[in-house]
Amino acid sequence: MFDIIQTDWRKLVHDIETAKPKLDSLVWSAIPNDLRKMLIERLQPPNPELAKQITDIMSSSTLPVGWGKQLFPELIITQSCSGAALLHHNDKLKNILGSGVQLCGECYSSTEGVLGINLGYTSLNQFTFAVRFCYFELIPEEQWNEKHPECVLVEHSELNKLYEVVITNYNGLYRYRMGDIIKIIDYRNGNLPVFELVYRRSSILNHFGEHVTEQQIISTLQRSIKQLNEQLKTSFILVDYCATSVNENNLFYHRLFIELNPQQSNDAIILDQLLGYLFGHHNTNQELENSLKNFALFIDKDLCDSNYFYSDERLSSRLQSLDILLCKQGTFIKLKQGKFFLKVYFIRMMLQT
Repeated sequence: MFDIIQTDWRKLVHDIETAKPKLDSLVWSAIPNDLRKMLIERLQPPNPELAKQITDIMSSSTLPVGWGKQLFPELIITQSCSGAALLHHNDKLKNILGSGVQLCGECYSSTEGVLGINLGYTSLNQFTFAVRFCYFELIPEEQWNEKHPECVLVEHSELNKLYEVVITNYNGLYRYRMGDIIKIIDYRNGNLPVFELVYRRSSILNHFGEHVTEQQIISTLQRSIKQLNEQLKTSFILVDYCATSVNENNLFYHRLFIELNPQQSNDAIILDQLLGYLFGHHNTNQELENSLKNFALFIDKDLCDSNYFYSDERLSSRLQSLDILLCKQGTFIKLKQGKFFLKVYFIRMMLQT
């Protein structure tokens, strides 16, 4: 919702100020006439004062921390996504809402059913098994690649070990391998296992068996951004990322697309300088050049430290260094809107092998 507001707030202001949506809106033109009439009635009367308040908040070149709370001053609680692979979105949401809004996690669920109950609802990645909805079995890590893996029951799971979830549900799925990897992190009341969702087995980067997981990428990016912030005295947060494995003329490597969000006005200036320098709009700046090179090197080294097989393939030179592509602000919003290919948003920072 906040991504939509950030992108289309001017349309929102127009609708509130005039109490009538723009006629050239694609959404508005697709609404039946009787529903349009009802919506226009609900918009009445025009509210130019509220429109001005929204404009004052949203027209800043760098949105202040807590701008979402300013738009919705009565907001005190919101439900957020759960799971390790989604936690970086919560950092973004905390920045939008500020400290006055409680984030509550959702249940761990999918099209196959409700799989986990959020522990206390304020935890974003701690669950207990939803035994009312599914029967659970767990495949230990050492059995994942076996043709006929042996499962263990939930009550026989061990602390700090990784398992793949297998479910049998009321809708006919029998011993269905979810591909979701969980980690048992605690036992409550002696025998109630508590787990966190780590990643999906299918969400990996792989060429030669290195199997770089989604969680490893996110953890590496978070540590690397922290290091970049310390070096530049900034407070960037990760907006979003995506990754792919590439084979280019028998050169094998992984490519990361990264979008950073500035928190303070000085951050926005530095990010603009970084992007401008990489685009060739600014003159060479040794400090910026060193910072970007160190950022890319840190990502590659950190991934080597967290994944032995990735490190081994890098040392063997079969796997080339990561291809890091820094994105302009708003890239992932435009990607979600289907406007991604209307403009070039990426800047490549190639590492030397």
